[in-house]
Amino acid sequence: TDLPFVIRVYELHARLALEGGDLHEFNQCLTMVLDLHPVARKMLRGAARKASRQFRHEFLAYHLLYALVYGNGLALNSALARLKGVKMQFQLEFAMAVVRAVRHSDFRTFFRLYAHSATLEDMSAYLLDHLLPDMRATAYKHLCAMYRPKLAIRTVQQVLGFENSREEPSGDLMQFLEKVNAKFEPVKAGNFPRFIQTRS
Repeated sequence: TDLPFVIRVYELHARLALEGGDLHEFNQCLTMVLDLHPVARKMLRGAARKASRQFRHEFLAYHLLYALVYGNGLALNSALARLKGVKMQFQLEFAMAVVRAVRHSDFRTFFRLYAHSATLEDMSAYLLDHLLPDMRATAYKHLCAMYRPKLAIRTVQQVLGFENSREEPSGDLMQFLEKVNAKFEPVKAGNFPRFIQTRS
């Protein structure tokens, strides 16, 4: 069997499933990739082994992020255990930074990493997209508790990583605020709200 070819096929299908939002199919391919990489590492030599190691790091990083998406502590511990003896490189360091930010409810760091994920060459951003709604909802609750009796919409926009506009809140931001039942400070007709009422 041409094991490297088989692994490449599973890797390709995993990326396609991730891009298409099919996390079930992605996880099936991810599991096969993670099981086959150690076998290939024992068989390969030279440049082929180096290439295999690069892709192994990519999918180990995905494994960490996938475990976070499902909030599964056992799966995350399993993903962390796979890193034993693995030399850290950027993809894994990035994924570990996301793990720390989520575990410690470090919202500012998470949203900074989320913005940065769009510039990465891998597909981590697709998994962070699945973490984003819960992180925003939890961060919003924290902001409401910190800022009383009112919270500036500009603050929500900046902290929660929404598109920055000087003139008016973005459509995504307003949809989010409606979803969390935000109560806006009264404004004159035709004006956009600037503050959210946070008093109990």
